[in-house]
Amino acid sequence: MFSIRSSVAKLRNPLVARSLQQSLSTLDASNVRKRLDVAIVGAPNAGKSQLLNVLTQTKVAAVSRKRHTTRTDVLGARTVGNTQIVFKDTPGFLRLENAKEERLDRDLIITAAAEMQYVDFCLLVVDSARTLTDNYRHALVQLMIGAINSKGRIEEDSDDEESETVNENRKKSSVDARETSKFAIVLNKVDLVDPKNQLIDLAMEIGEVADACLADHVTKGKEANGMEFEQLLNIAPVVFYVSALEEEGVDDLLEFLLEKASPCTSWPVEPGKSTNMTTPEQVQELIREKIYRILHRELPHNVHQVNRLFRRVDDGVIIHQDLVVFTKSHQKLVLSSLHRIQSTAENDLKELFKCDVSLRLHVKLNKSKQRRNVEDYST
Repeated sequence: MFSIRSSVAKLRNPLVARSLQQSLSTLDASNVRKRLDVAIVGAPNAGKSQLLNVLTQTKVAAVSRKRHTTRTDVLGARTVGNTQIVFKDTPGFLRLENAKEERLDRDLIITAAAEMQYVDFCLLVVDSARTLTDNYRHALVQLMIGAINSKGRIEEDSDDEESETVNENRKKSSVDARETSKFAIVLNKVDLVDPKNQLIDLAMEIGEVADACLADHVTKGKEANGMEFEQLLNIAPVVFYVSALEEEGVDDLLEFLLEKASPCTSWPVEPGKSTNMTTPEQVQELIREKIYRILHRELPHNVHQVNRLFRRVDDGVIIHQDLVVFTKSHQKLVLSSLHRIQSTAENDLKELFKCDVSLRLHVKLNKSKQRRNVEDYST
């Protein structure tokens, strides 16, 4: 390609040279890899993990009706042609003052906010069947502010021949992105709302909150970025009506994200795969979903999973995992539900690996106060 460029540069006829140069630029733009890093954020139990699984077309995140199923960000991806969308699922966002009553670590809440700093775009997922309380509204404001102030993805520079063209195209895309929206509002669980006109009212109410956040941002940064108040219309978030459970409205959302992708120097997930998690990590995530679905109240949050064995054999896969608890009462409760957790997880694992799976879960009591110092290894 660069030898062709050199030949074009030596052409004496400037019109011919310019025409060929434009053709080469168009060719580069159509072949260059693109990428969009997206944070999926929202209140607890808004359906973020379910949406991630539908967008990536595989189960990469634990899903349950219980709040705070997601404990750490999960990386999933969807590659379509020359574009890869990288998704980051985050724990349900809460105001810090509510952390104590929710019995959650401060780290869990901070993770959700910090994950938004270095992404290109945010999906603000809202449970459309839930009442928009003052507390819920305040959480949305914090999330919107975080999305507006996001700095974009961090990407290692590439040394290959495409790097110069990629970087130039990305700079142009970054300039254009300053005048476009930084987040979209995803009204999830629309199948649970009746009558449907309530969705319009909810969208307008959340839209007013977004307008207030954007107006405040534009006013504060007007001198710095030269943005006029009238440009609020261009940066206002798009509203999507979806049902992740029924997989309705998701295709339009995916198409929207693909159009927002910008040139990149690398893809973090191998094409054809939906996650960069290791196989044992995927197994752990799937088993964790069953723990959250079957156990009650705060108990699932107090079960620590430890991978002990993952081995492929001729006729299938052998998996051993410890479920570590820290009180005798929790040990009894987990033991009473162990068979159900194991059997349901084993069925899903067979579907995942397309072969026979032998799963053995062991409940272990750890009396140590240092709950995070639990040995975790896989073989």
